[in-house]
Amino acid sequence: GGFVYLNRFFYWPYDHQIKKISLDTLNANHNGVYTLFVGGTSSGHIDGNGTTAKFQEITDITTDNTNMYIIEKYCVRKISLNGDVTTLVGTFGISGDVDGIGTAVKFSSTSYKTITYHNNYLYIGDYSNKKIKKLNLSNNEVTTIITSSMYPRDVEVIGSKLYVIYSNSDIYRYDLDGTNEEKFAGNGAGNSTGDLLSSKFNGPYRI
Repeated sequence: GGFVYLNRFFYWPYDHQIKKISLDTLNANHNGVYTLFVGGTSSGHIDGNGTTAKFQEITDITTDNTNMYIIEKYCVRKISLNGDVTTLVGTFGISGDVDGIGTAVKFSSTSYKTITYHNNYLYIGDYSNKKIKKLNLSNNEVTTIITSSMYPRDVEVIGSKLYVIYSNSDIYRYDLDGTNEEKFAGNGAGNSTGDLLSSKFNGPYRI
């Protein structure tokens, strides 16, 4: 899910690969030619460059405007614009719910995990574990900052606040350390307009 834009290229996950398309190749009908950026013809877990790298079930992508970061079935990985892929946290083939550093970290294996970047941190919606986690890119340490009774569908940082869409179709807002929870918008599942807290959304999954 999702896409990023860097240096006049769009990048997006497609199964176990990352595709790219140049803005300069788009015609008046917004059609263009996309190419394979990283990832092999089969799934797996291999760090490396370009098509030698392998992924499994990429679920989301984000960027710090220099590198890209993806979350997949078990791991969070970094991709440079040169196509170099490195694993930051997680262990291929092992799921769970464990904070820590590097390979000690465990995420749920669901395909609904989401990720966003802000100020040298990655914020991760760990769907089946019903948690929001924070990855410090300075030391690759993951900590849980929010534990909920609901499943997080998406996370996004806007300004100095963290926004989370939950499985009940409502949007909540937090400080960046996960404190000061407040309901921001929504009133259960549905399809109606109005002010923030009376409007209804029907299964939103992206901010």
